[in-house]
Amino acid sequence: MGEYLHHECAHADSNYDSLGTFPGASANTASGTPLSSSANTASGAPLRESAYASDGAVYELRPMQLFDLRAVMGIEMLAFSQPWSALAFRCELLDNPLCDYYVLEELRSTKIVGYAGLWYQDGFGSITKIAVDPHLRQQGLGTRLLKHIVASANKRGLRQLTLEFRAGNVAARAFYTKHGFSLLDIIKDYYQNPNEDAILMALSIHNI
Repeated sequence: MGEYLHHECAHADSNYDSLGTFPGASANTASGTPLSSSANTASGAPLRESAYASDGAVYELRPMQLFDLRAVMGIEMLAFSQPWSALAFRCELLDNPLCDYYVLEELRSTKIVGYAGLWYQDGFGSITKIAVDPHLRQQGLGTRLLKHIVASANKRGLRQLTLEFRAGNVAARAFYTKHGFSLLDIIKDYYQNPNEDAILMALSIHNI
């Protein structure tokens, strides 16, 4: 893509670290409304689906709500060395009409076990987050989240998805390569604590 995606909501939080440029979006929901802004987009309601893990637990992927943020932040703090704040997520849900955020919920316990996010504009998208509870990895839940995000991107008519991660994250590179992503760029010294390059990968939706 010619430009990286960004959203002016990023200025609300110095820990809000995604690449690129996105024109700022104005709020289109009332403050405190427990709905993702993506639910109000012209292209229709976000996707929902149920999935079944190998242990027999039943999971549902549904749009992220404000009341999910406590559980989301519990995973966020464990999954990322530069985590977003709850304010950053809240800003996304309330103020950004060009995004989709989903949670993966275990239906019997109602526990949030993972989540994923997507920014989109003009046929291009950026995966902002994919995270799974560290205690529940290696069960295919990350794959389910990724496939759901790709399906959401396909529904919105996007042509390309990008995402970034630390250069030293060998497992992430293998995972995304397995699912059709290819190397797009290396951004020098993008991450801090510790300093590290970012790997930028891309997926052409028409290859799905």
